[in-house]
Amino acid sequence: AFMAQSGNLVVLGDAGDALGDSIYEARLFVRGKVGSLGADCIAKEMRPEHLEFLQGLLDRAGVTGVKAA
Repeated sequence: AFMAQSGNLVVLGDAGDALGDSIYEARLFVRGKVGSLGADCIAKEMRPEHLEFLQGLLDRAGVTGVKAA
């Protein structure tokens, strides 16, 4: 992902290098491994409210067979 001002990106696998470079106020959710984070991208612990939000994204997108937790 490169150049985003807002929104959400859900990756249900692995992500490459410099993930989140030049992204501002966007949320990135990665299920797999991340090669490296881009400048100013911060890895954060998933709290219950994040899992609930992510499950809502998956449900609205019609993703089946995948749970946020």
